[in-house]
Amino acid sequence: MPDLHMVEVDGPFEMLGSETRHFPAGAYYFIATSDLKVAVVRKAASSGGTNSSGALKLERQIEGKVIALSGVSGEPLPTRTSNGPHKYLGVVTFSCHRSLGLSGQMQCVLSVINRIDRRHYVESVVGSETLPNWPAEVLKAQAVLVQTLLARRDPKMPLGDSTQCMLYEGSDYARKETVSAVSAVWNKCLLYKGTPIQVFYHPTCGGRTSSAFAVFGSAAKGFTYLPSVKCDFCKDAPFWKPTVRYVPAAKFATVFGAELPLLKSFDAAKRPGSVSFVRAGKPIEMSGYKFWLFLGQRFGWDKAPGLRFSLAREGNKIAISSTGAGHGVGLCEWGAARQAEQGRKYPEILRYYFPGTELSH
Repeated sequence: MPDLHMVEVDGPFEMLGSETRHFPAGAYYFIATSDLKVAVVRKAASSGGTNSSGALKLERQIEGKVIALSGVSGEPLPTRTSNGPHKYLGVVTFSCHRSLGLSGQMQCVLSVINRIDRRHYVESVVGSETLPNWPAEVLKAQAVLVQTLLARRDPKMPLGDSTQCMLYEGSDYARKETVSAVSAVWNKCLLYKGTPIQVFYHPTCGGRTSSAFAVFGSAAKGFTYLPSVKCDFCKDAPFWKPTVRYVPAAKFATVFGAELPLLKSFDAAKRPGSVSFVRAGKPIEMSGYKFWLFLGQRFGWDKAPGLRFSLAREGNKIAISSTGAGHGVGLCEWGAARQAEQGRKYPEILRYYFPGTELSH
């Protein structure tokens, strides 16, 4: 999760430890940072929850270096953050660490980890990464990729819950059809020469995927199973058509200099391979992928949903046009869904985007 200072929690739930504490329903709770500790706080139910000075009135506060919570009787734990409401099975632990804030000052933020069994995680990720009306075969393909990614990771290392790793939005996304698809391909991985592959996927390629080497450089040199593949199956995707967003030229110049950055080379899918610009008199060159990430981090991920982008100056604004969504490497999720609608089974879909691979038995 991103840096958080408070997470709302709905009762009933339990706090685990040497003694299990029960927190009933019908009250407002939140988890907040307190120096280098975390606290479970209950808001008073009376008088609107404030005291005479208008400050938040608190009835109960329990502090600790680590607080572990779970739902009651196997039910998920309902939470709310700035990212919206989510429910989590298993145990959710809260701790505190120091992080450098946007102001440059150190701040205490929450570290939130959900410990759940592997199967439920796969079911939830597949549901988070797909749409409810997509066919079973694309859900199976997605489940194989999730399990393949897990097979390459150290099980002791935590996973992020955003699209930078795998989108995980909690137990509500483990839909009936998702659970069924995961059961059908349980423990199956995608292999290349007997080894689980490096998995990449994205929402929409917009006509052609890119090779891993073209996007990620020498780190992906050995990923021959990730070539550029023609794919017009995703024509119905929201991001097939160009997306144009604008950034004030003056604001853009504070990051990339007064001159418009130059997109210098392009791969077979017409995604930029390198970009150069001058900032504070210093020439800078970076890969198209790194520039795209930098662009999103500084101005918002909506400005260029896809890595196939271009830049143009229009008066006092910089126009950013892009097609597709995501980096464009590996499986195109909308394309895979369309192939499934046309009757292709998940092994064929996976071979299309990852040629030369095979499924484990």
